[in-house]
Amino acid sequence: MTRSFNKLVTVHWQDCDVAGIVYYPRYFDMLNVVTEDWFQEALGTSYAELMRSQHLGFPTVKVDCEFFMPCQYGENIDFSLTVAALGRSSLALDFKGNIAGRPCLSATHTLVMMSKDGFSAVPIPAELRALIAPYLNAGA
Repeated sequence: MTRSFNKLVTVHWQDCDVAGIVYYPRYFDMLNVVTEDWFQEALGTSYAELMRSQHLGFPTVKVDCEFFMPCQYGENIDFSLTVAALGRSSLALDFKGNIAGRPCLSATHTLVMMSKDGFSAVPIPAELRALIAPYLNAGA
């Protein structure tokens, strides 16, 4: 059975436009926060430490996002994260966002593990791959 990582994110005023709804680029910041928290809380690997000590990063190569309803200041978005695909160097994360059980967004965020020293793709280490595997969608 596929494991998912769930994270509640509160919509703050800084996330909103003048109408008091989330300005769409801010969702991408939220997805990144959920991703970093997944690394730390679920995988036990500090994303920041990967960058600092191992000179590795996961830059974005593609984002596909669909919005179903506007999210407003003060609401809590319940994000769930699973892994859509796990390649040699790439990782596609599936996100579902809900407010009070109603879908507000769906996104797939593709990342590639990169060496900060050579700015080139590198294989995801076996230890990290093993931590990610339980989150891989059963149909992937």
